[in-house]
Amino acid sequence: MSSTENHSLLDSKSIVERYHPGIRLLGAGDESFVFTDDVKVYKIFHTDFSYYERIGRQIADRFVGLKHLYDVKCEVLDGHTVFIYDYERSRSYSGEMEEELIETLVEFASCGVVSIDIKPSNFRITEKGLKFIDYGHDLKPFSESEFINMVLNAFLCIRYWADPQFIKMSQITRYNWDKEKTKGFIEFFNKAYGRFMENSGSHIHPPFREPNNLWIESVVTRFSADWTKVYCLSDMSDELYISPIHNVEDIKGKDILIITRELDHPPELLDKMRESVRSGSRVLLIARNPFFHGDFLNTGT
Repeated sequence: MSSTENHSLLDSKSIVERYHPGIRLLGAGDESFVFTDDVKVYKIFHTDFSYYERIGRQIADRFVGLKHLYDVKCEVLDGHTVFIYDYERSRSYSGEMEEELIETLVEFASCGVVSIDIKPSNFRITEKGLKFIDYGHDLKPFSESEFINMVLNAFLCIRYWADPQFIKMSQITRYNWDKEKTKGFIEFFNKAYGRFMENSGSHIHPPFREPNNLWIESVVTRFSADWTKVYCLSDMSDELYISPIHNVEDIKGKDILIITRELDHPPELLDKMRESVRSGSRVLLIARNPFFHGDFLNTGT
């Protein structure tokens, strides 16, 4: 561990220990350090604090009462996001346990979430059985394509759990669908998907949304006052927490901020903006930049 990483570790431990004394290091990763006081696990993120806070707020109470997923809570300690869940004595996963893996997959999917980092080291065996332990950047909104990938990785865990190159092997298998490595996968997938369909609707939660464009919120914060009305004209539920509107006439207020994917706006919107400017109001428009995919530009009037 480099001196820079060690400094970050000491800082992270100091922050957590200030609120939860008596902790020791459990592990470290690219995004976080993990500590425990033998009662709880504390995963403190050392980057992108607001991103992980958004993730944490969405998974808080989402996994309550589940057999294989921990009930994760989120705290912000001295500006750092910390995920907290129960600590249990455990041992490494060493293959097999097909039924419990399927149950884990179904729990994820039933909660509207997938993990794109299903691998042997992210499972532990406790007295209560199989537990998934990695909650962070790799949690994504449920989609059928990601569900298939998640199930495939779980299937590979059963036989190839000891492969030191598991991640690379699973990535290659996802693209070439090696017949030998995927033998039996169809049956495994059908079990998982059938169980998921049986449990569909058993857990009702708000949609899980990946906060890809948090900088938009910083723009909103920077240019907004307490009386600013913020509107979203496009369905951007995968990027924002602002519900879309479908009728320009619903836009009201003297200080308006509009977010949209499109630059081709209806005449009614332009009329609305002209009226607002004539009356001394302020309008800020944030729209997707058509020349740079995924980026946004903003214009003010």
